Amino acid sequence: MEPVDTADTSKPDTSKEVPSLEALIRERRNHIQQSSGAECQPERWGLALSGGGIRSATFCYGLITALAKAKVFWRFDLMSTVSGGGYIGSMVGRMAQTTASAEQLQNQLGEEDSASHHRKWLRANSRYLTPRGSRDLLFVIVTFLRNLAGVHLELGCLGLLLGCALAGVDLLAWWLLDLFISHSQAFPTDTSPLQVWNAVSPWPTLWLALPIPVLWAAGAATWYWYLPAANRTTAQTDSAWHRVTDQLAIALWIGAAIVLLGAIDWIAWHIAKKPYQLFWLAGGLTAILAALRTLLPLVQQGGRSVSELIRQRLPMLLDLAGKFGLLVMATFWTSVVHALTTHRVWDANMEQVDFVGAAYAVGILASISLAWILISGRNLDFLNRSSLHNFYRARLTRAYLGAANPEREHDSKVTQVHAADDVQLNQYTPHAKGGPVHIINVCINQTYQRHGLHNLDRQGELMSLVGPGLYQVSGKAWHALKADARATLGAWMAISGAAAAPGLGAATRPGLATLLTTLGVRLGYWWNTADKEQSQPWYSSWLPKYTYLLSELLARFSGSDSRIQYLSDGGHSENTAAFPLLAARCKLIMLADCGSDPDYQFQDLENLIRRARIDLNVEIRFVKPAHQPVELFGSLDDLASPTHPACLALARVDYPGDDVPGVLVLVKPNLTTGLPEDIYNYSRDYPAFPQETTADQFFDEAQWESYFSLGCHLGKELNEKTLLSLTEMIQRGCGAVTPSAPNDETATSPQDDETPPSAQRRPGRIGVKSAAAAGLGISAIASAASAFWLALQNVSADSGAASRIDVQSLRPLYDTYAMLSLDPNSKTADEYVGRMAAQLMTTWRTVRANKQETLVLDNNETLDMLRTTYSLCQPLSHKLAVCKTLLDTFECPKKPAPTSAVSQNFGYWARHDPTGSPRLAARANSSYCQSTDSVVSSQQLAVATVAPQSKRQEQQRAALAVAAASRSKAAALAKPESPKPAAETVTQTKAVESAPTAVAMPQPEVAAVPESEVPALAATAEPEPTALAAPEAEPAEVPPPESDTSTSVPSVAAAPAPPADEIELSDSEAPTPDKPADPVCKGITLYTQIYGPAGRDNVRTLRSLWRTVGASVPPSRTCWIALAVRGAAALRLIASQRLFTILKMPRPVPNHLQQWPFSLPEAGMSCL
Repeated sequence: MEPVDTADTSKPDTSKEVPSLEALIRERRNHIQQSSGAECQPERWGLALSGGGIRSATFCYGLITALAKAKVFWRFDLMSTVSGGGYIGSMVGRMAQTTASAEQLQNQLGEEDSASHHRKWLRANSRYLTPRGSRDLLFVIVTFLRNLAGVHLELGCLGLLLGCALAGVDLLAWWLLDLFISHSQAFPTDTSPLQVWNAVSPWPTLWLALPIPVLWAAGAATWYWYLPAANRTTAQTDSAWHRVTDQLAIALWIGAAIVLLGAIDWIAWHIAKKPYQLFWLAGGLTAILAALRTLLPLVQQGGRSVSELIRQRLPMLLDLAGKFGLLVMATFWTSVVHALTTHRVWDANMEQVDFVGAAYAVGILASISLAWILISGRNLDFLNRSSLHNFYRARLTRAYLGAANPEREHDSKVTQVHAADDVQLNQYTPHAKGGPVHIINVCINQTYQRHGLHNLDRQGELMSLVGPGLYQVSGKAWHALKADARATLGAWMAISGAAAAPGLGAATRPGLATLLTTLGVRLGYWWNTADKEQSQPWYSSWLPKYTYLLSELLARFSGSDSRIQYLSDGGHSENTAAFPLLAARCKLIMLADCGSDPDYQFQDLENLIRRARIDLNVEIRFVKPAHQPVELFGSLDDLASPTHPACLALARVDYPGDDVPGVLVLVKPNLTTGLPEDIYNYSRDYPAFPQETTADQFFDEAQWESYFSLGCHLGKELNEKTLLSLTEMIQRGCGAVTPSAPNDETATSPQDDETPPSAQRRPGRIGVKSAAAAGLGISAIASAASAFWLALQNVSADSGAASRIDVQSLRPLYDTYAMLSLDPNSKTADEYVGRMAAQLMTTWRTVRANKQETLVLDNNETLDMLRTTYSLCQPLSHKLAVCKTLLDTFECPKKPAPTSAVSQNFGYWARHDPTGSPRLAARANSSYCQSTDSVVSSQQLAVATVAPQSKRQEQQRAALAVAAASRSKAAALAKPESPKPAAETVTQTKAVESAPTAVAMPQPEVAAVPESEVPALAATAEPEPTALAAPEAEPAEVPPPESDTSTSVPSVAAAPAPPADEIELSDSEAPTPDKPADPVCKGITLYTQIYGPAGRDNVRTLRSLWRTVGASVPPSRTCWIALAVRGAAALRLIASQRLFTILKMPRPVPNHLQQWPFSLPEAGMSCL
């Protein structure tokens, strides 16, 4: 920086305080004296035009017009403006540059409407944002959407990079754990690696890093005890404890970040599992943001219709909404990454895992995002071009600076760009032609500071700029702007009015900044001071665009300590614009307090008084003159009273080291007596007048004229004589200090009902329409609430009726089931089975048509009816047509496919899981009509039913013996080169005849199954079955027999056998201690393979059954061959030593397989 003045502002000598400002004032006064010969007053006079958007600009314009008509405007040396006051202040400054003297400027400002071009221009362009109505509105929408798309493109690029980082962590962790499972047998604690996977798979991958901050915190806490107790001093102890606290805080932040990012990653994966949910998420987020967008004006401004509680809580609610929106946005982009890349770790059926392919896809997407960030990251100007600053500046420049452009006087349109409208700030010198020195105020946002002190409550500093290119911060010394840091007058005017921005000064909140940034409500400006002496982080030098975009998103502003600063509305720091005038020690300050204050709480004035005392040691005390020069003066209570006509207040200003006090005249917009009738009528139609919300920036002619006329009316009493008498009165001490409560004779209470009718703010006739409107509003609300309640009752009634229909639809099914008999000797049994089958199909068709399938599937009673009817119809299919239809045509509802641990977790924590893929599980799926999976007990599956033999069963066993003998003979003929002893053949035949369980079934062709195609044995737990014999102690481990590669398994011809439905084992054939088991499997050794401890008990149960038929079953720790039966595949072992084949069975599984001596859907073996 190039300091212009370093004098201490607290010194009373004003000539040494701000010589640069003093030089500008001296230049102005010299021009006035030379041009008109008029003598200026010895004291400095200042005019402060506060913020408030177009409302403030229009009212202040009326006030300036009244001062100009009163021939007193030329006496103001300084004109300080902020926000809306800057609109009209900049126009006045530009007019001063086009006139020859202060007198000519004053005459132009005081012209009548018929002769004033600038007044006609301002009135015609009161809708300065959309001057042509709907045609400009379309342009505004397109501009807004373009900027919003640009911002979200950059945010999406950052979001994709975050998602790629999380996806990379996922793939790395999954691959390492899968590698560990594949190459590890067990931990020293005998803990299975699969158990580790089962323990961590339900949780986000990143949470595995939580021990890092925990260990960090533990190490930091332990560090404190390294100080020797004997040598500890208080200073050392405090310093060590402080360092420990800092490290614990860092560990806590890291842990919170890990938890938050892990949750985002986990939720994003589950959303990306169904990609259409991304569109729902994006649509929901857009709808939420659009709804919140309508509430944003209520953050800063609130009308009387908004309750005070809502107005106080709304910023906090929006802050929380913004933080939640940031998490949703991060989740959305991470979901996009998972949907595009990480899901490639699985194939289409979620069976094969491809870590390399997924990592390759993640790397490509991350490379594209990173390349764009590196290429465009240095383009800081993007942030200003993608905001609404340029649009806002262009419209303000044409509407207000264009009014002062003489070249626009002849048939010029506001939509046309004119080069003479704007001017560079270093060429903006209104004081050189006798105009006031124009001070423009903006706010430097600051939410943290790398060095020095930081005021957390203010979160911003006031920066003031004047025409030749000077600026000061917080009333300190003035400095010259660098050449590269200068901007145009229109740009600084727009920055001073940038009310809606992520940086809001004292009102800045991270969540609210996120909300405003993502919604595209960005009027702020990133200003490069071009001062190389100011510090700047290295990353902001390399990637300034993304550094400061994140600063906007997260409300991280470094303030005046940084070379690049975020500027916004000066009202975010001080909204009255009077602070620079107090810093300049003006003896008379006229303050137009036009901020939105519907309840007249004077919050902006309160902020000014507090800051003046803290920063400048200046005291401001409001007084009520004992002898009022005009009736519009009163106390602050009078200004707030709904009955008192006062709109002006007087205050005494005491500067440090100066015995002569200054005067502050407060002008507060309010209704008073003597106003034109159109203003009263407008206030009747719009009760919020003259304190309407600042969010309304689209004034019509009536609204503009009402505020302008009100400013003229209040300012016409403030002539030179009145102002001089007020100054003299304060300096002589004739004003009484205003009490906190109006309890003296001169003060008027706001609740005073004895105010004469002539002193009322409104005529008695005003307010009838508003009362009627209020009544109409209440009636409309009541009608709407009544209609909503009736609709809610109708919905409840419909819901209850639907519930009753659901219950009634099942009544015929229950009635028919009540007539069903399970007695096979009943004469009507077949008839009611047919009725039940027909009613079952009718009911199922009805509930499916009404989409009420859960009414049947979630009811255990109806499922039992379904299974019972289905089983009873099976032997009657050749007799009853309805049973045949039920078995052949009826689509029995399918059970949901059993899912593996991987698929239950939606594929998160990917690993190789060949035995539990969803497709294999779907193959084992069965319908609700089959009862083997859930109804038949494990004892029924493990032990054959003991029942008296029927004649038909005896025939079946005889046929089975013949079939077995035929198979043995066919096998002997198929292999003549290796004849078997006759004794062995006889033994096999006898073994088949005396086997404890025999199965008769259609025999398809037997084919040898390669070992690679044999599925692995599933380790599934079963209920412990009833054993046929006491289990023996586990023998010593027997090594597997050597594989005989010299012989191959021939194809065995299937001999025809009579069909059979069911074969039961009689009591006489069950092995008992007195009757040893037949050695059907004698000499055969069976080796089993298990997966996990859960399968060991299942194998032990089967081992006892094998041993009852003479087989030798070593412990399952030795793995030789894995055989399994899934779905409808039945395992059969041909009676030949070490000969294993698999016979494929037709579907559905015949009933006789349901009495198999082991659970078919799980696993088992048998010797025939």
